[in-house]
Amino acid sequence: MTWNINDPQGCESAKIRWEIVKWTRGKGLDLGCGPVKQFPHFIGVDNRRDAALFNHQINPDVFVETAEKLDLFASGSMDFCFSSHLLEHINFEAVPGTLREWMRVIKHRGFLVLYLPDEDLYPKIG
Repeated sequence: MTWNINDPQGCESAKIRWEIVKWTRGKGLDLGCGPVKQFPHFIGVDNRRDAALFNHQINPDVFVETAEKLDLFASGSMDFCFSSHLLEHINFEAVPGTLREWMRVIKHRGFLVLYLPDEDLYPKIG
């Protein structure tokens, strides 16, 4: 999927909702869920920072200071971790450790599902 100026803007993860179904079965995390989890069975994880920045109502199932640490979740306890437009907000040096942490909570043969903007195709705004 590629960003298109003619598509509705905002709530990027909703644009791929049905495309992620085959990788998001069972119990899993919606990391940086924001105001809306993609599906009710996802465990919404957020730090509520967008509530202050954009006045969004954000009530995640689990509050964390940062998605870089998921200490509340046991190793191998999730079938998947889904993240939409979150990883690019983590300091570049911390990305490898963050990905290891996300993989830590996923069961063997589980899925890490990432939806990220393409630097060359996504608009540079804001």
